Amino acid sequence: MTGAAPAPVAVRGLSVVRGGKLVLADIGFALEAGLVTGLLGPSGSGKSTLMRSLVGVQANVTGTVDVLGHPAGIPALRSRVAYVTQAPSVYLDLTVAENLRYFARLLGAPDAAVNRTLATVGLAAESGKVVGRLSGGQLSRVSLATALLGGPEVLAITQREPPEVGERDVRIAVRAASLNPLDYKIRAGKVKLALRLRPPIALGCDVAGVVERVGAQVTRFAAGDEVYARLEKDRMGGLAELVSADERVVAKKPAKATFEEAASIPLAGLTSLQALREAAGLAPGQRVLVHAGAGGVGSLAIQIGKILGLHVATTTSTRNVELVRGLGADLVIDYTKQEPLPEGLDAVFDTLGGASELASIAACKRGGVVVGIGGLPDGAFARAWLPAWVRPGLWLLTGKRRRAAAAAGVRFTYLFMRPDGAELAELAGWIDAGKLRPLLHATFPLAEVQAAFRELEGGRARGKIVVTIP
Repeated sequence: MTGAAPAPVAVRGLSVVRGGKLVLADIGFALEAGLVTGLLGPSGSGKSTLMRSLVGVQANVTGTVDVLGHPAGIPALRSRVAYVTQAPSVYLDLTVAENLRYFARLLGAPDAAVNRTLATVGLAAESGKVVGRLSGGQLSRVSLATALLGGPEVLAITQREPPEVGERDVRIAVRAASLNPLDYKIRAGKVKLALRLRPPIALGCDVAGVVERVGAQVTRFAAGDEVYARLEKDRMGGLAELVSADERVVAKKPAKATFEEAASIPLAGLTSLQALREAAGLAPGQRVLVHAGAGGVGSLAIQIGKILGLHVATTTSTRNVELVRGLGADLVIDYTKQEPLPEGLDAVFDTLGGASELASIAACKRGGVVVGIGGLPDGAFARAWLPAWVRPGLWLLTGKRRRAAAAAGVRFTYLFMRPDGAELAELAGWIDAGKLRPLLHATFPLAEVQAAFRELEGGRARGKIVVTIP
């Protein structure tokens, strides 16, 4: 591009200015009725044709359009996912920014022209890269970890505008966030039928930090409070500098816990408490088996079981026998020595799934209950969370488990824990009283989030893995 830079133009969709005009086809996008509808690929005649068979398009009431990169297209778009929204409410992640910069280079557009074009739709750019949203002319941005679908290598540190604060919301400056198996299952696309999230996905649901701002109707918290939370299922993204959450899922951080320790508690602690007290309905003196007692959930479930007055047995490997005894386990089963499970139990908290569920059913007495979190869900969960077309297949896949439970007179229930600030406050009280001890395996800075996930997915963590936020 030569001569004076053309005036920026605000239009629907992603744009680059060339020769004073907006030419979407020249930068690889197809436009129909003012909306970006796909990517253009070269045809044999040299003309651009819409690769309809390889492009996914979905528009909602806000004008959001998903554009899936195709292997026949421009190299910078291979295996990429871009999110493009209509102006004036435009959000571009850094993947889109890379595509924009690539096209701008092809067209010879200077960075200054690209920056001005983005500014017309409220976005700030530096060196041709989108770095945040403009608010009142000022740059506002927040770092967070996001992922496309795949392994740990798809994780990236990106930036977004600060989350909004609703009337009942608390906005938290995150100091630490813990990882859970749910996070890598989301990243791998294993729970996409239950949690309909679109890439790039903001990961993390356990946070601890300091209240930065509160909504007009918030009564329990104020700026400066140290808090922790398990974020709502549709607002996950705890691996970030700032998050917002409804005050009902937030609680004051345990005074005697560090931010890292507090961040390790929410999902695992709530899951354990709800499994033992609610789903299993256990009373003091009853006998329960907790699988994988040295893990993030198991290590808390042992301790919570003892607080509730239960006789707790647990499974673990030889190297963790003394660890789980120190957490309060009354009976330890070393699975590496193929020691048998106890029999006649009132309940089993099965964190593993698969073949373990059948063994758990066999270990229960008639009238007992198995609470599962690691395997396939049950019918009640399917009716509440899964599409109708999935349920018949799930019914077939869980047939062996249902038949085993019926024959043994045992109830199987699948638990998908709910965020609950009141129960977090209860857990915090136990921590401050010295009854519940967080168990940390390792901590990683946000910049090393890929390494943190690799450690988690190695399956040898003793306790929780926590990511610190600078």
